[in-house]
Amino acid sequence: VMLVYASMAFPTTSVLFQGNVYYAGTNAADFKINWGGTVSTSLAAWRATGQELNGAASTGLEANPLLTSPGGGTAIGNPDLLPTLAAYQLASGSPCIDSGLNLQALFAVNPGSRDYYGNTIQAGAGFDIGAYEFVLRSGKVRDFDGDRKADVLLRDPSSGEVWLWLMK
Repeated sequence: VMLVYASMAFPTTSVLFQGNVYYAGTNAADFKINWGGTVSTSLAAWRATGQELNGAASTGLEANPLLTSPGGGTAIGNPDLLPTLAAYQLASGSPCIDSGLNLQALFAVNPGSRDYYGNTIQAGAGFDIGAYEFVLRSGKVRDFDGDRKADVLLRDPSSGEVWLWLMK
């Protein structure tokens, strides 16, 4: 799987990759980045070209981003329906959550206040990698088991996962 292909090796003063997630599937041997004819087969090798570094600090991840339904996106034809396009949102437990770069602090680049879906960014301890800022929606509090004590139900809208805490 060719993750990045560039016919020429642009200098890092012109083109710089920082804070991305790279995933070639379940076979690590499929990781390939062709940068001007030089093929990197790991994130460490890609960093040796000067990419995915911020000074001496490593950036980026080589991991499954845990998207909710990769390949399942469809054309919706109506920008008001963006919140319903969930195929490429981060699922709970994604390594991309809170792993992004703070563009304002590092590069004086204002990322704006909302993600592609209209969620407020920075929703967690840090920025997320990608166009979606993971948001665990608040749940309902009521007595689910009839013991007259408030229980908590949470549902993650991006993955559909549901958690129920029965208070004793």
